[in-house]
Amino acid sequence: MRGTIIFYLICLVASTSIAQVVSYTPTLVCNLNDTVSESSGLLYVNQTLWTHNDSGGKNELYQIDTITGFIKRKVVIKNASNYDWEDLAQNTTHVFIGDFGNNYGNRTNLCVYRINKLDLLNTSLDSIMADTIKFHYPDQTVFTSTLNANNYDCEAFLFYNDSLHLFSKSWIAFNTKHYVVPAIPGNYVAHLVDSFNVSGLITGADINSENHVALIGYKKVGFNYNCFAWLLFDYTSSHFFNNNKQRIELGVATTLGQTEGIVLKDDNTGYFSSEKINTGLSIVPPQLYKFDFSSFYSTVSIEEVYGDDAFQIYPNPSLDVFTIKFPKINELSKIEMYNIIGELQLIKTIDSNSNEISIDGKFSKGVYFIKGISLTDKLLFTKKIIIQ
Repeated sequence: MRGTIIFYLICLVASTSIAQVVSYTPTLVCNLNDTVSESSGLLYVNQTLWTHNDSGGKNELYQIDTITGFIKRKVVIKNASNYDWEDLAQNTTHVFIGDFGNNYGNRTNLCVYRINKLDLLNTSLDSIMADTIKFHYPDQTVFTSTLNANNYDCEAFLFYNDSLHLFSKSWIAFNTKHYVVPAIPGNYVAHLVDSFNVSGLITGADINSENHVALIGYKKVGFNYNCFAWLLFDYTSSHFFNNNKQRIELGVATTLGQTEGIVLKDDNTGYFSSEKINTGLSIVPPQLYKFDFSSFYSTVSIEEVYGDDAFQIYPNPSLDVFTIKFPKINELSKIEMYNIIGELQLIKTIDSNSNEISIDGKFSKGVYFIKGISLTDKLLFTKKIIIQ
């Protein structure tokens, strides 16, 4: 197929490396045991999968069967309390338990518990001890109790480059702030690195050996909640938001439950867990899902596959009219356009008998991204469009 698409748009100049939004259907593995009805964090270590409950739960970690969801083992953290455990992370020697859930925004006892990984994996032990890493946020000055109406909740973290990296759950701003805390016992002021508009609430995080990061969360849309993941890769240093970012829509909470914990394995497959929810009309049990995000972390460009002249946008920047040409991409079936926060703005089917499609759209000023989809629903490319 050969063709030209001419778009009549009004956009605003900005810079970003946000990629397209895609939809993905995860595979249900099983319902989880009701003992972990509020499964909040996930950890995959030495071929074993672990979880825990959040606020109101016991100070226990649970090994769960990845086929049946049954609890295979329980380990008590003797000198720790579960004020609001929200996520799990690990390095080569330790496992970290994030006790930083803060729905009311008024906590002054935020901490991370650190346990020896060998102790956790020692099947002869049913209780172990923990060290404590205490911290507070540098930018929080008000500690008024405001349920689900503050920007200092947190449910996600990971270990990277000798430090713990926390991602806030911002109930007001719907962004996530990236904080860094040392991974050794002490009392610290967290370092604020950056923030990113995730357009939702982040509830879990993980990183694999390829330094690919996955965040998971949900966003209220009407009377339901949409569940999503953000994939972050090709970043420099610890600045996770400074390069490739892609949002994946996973489905709705009335099917998936409230997505909470995530594990990203080295091959970019993994698991996520969800809490039990009561919709008022039905009860969604706690669940375990598996996924394969391997194709979404690819950085192969359309130019590498088809050549430098495979895809062109010109003039770019432009005032109000620009042209998209793709003379070598025969399998292109449709074009989708998204705004800067990943909301779908336009879908246009490519007619194999047509060389040109004109669109007179009344779009708000901003940056937009064009996504090319193949006949087999495969993502072919994503390009940024700037109109001054």
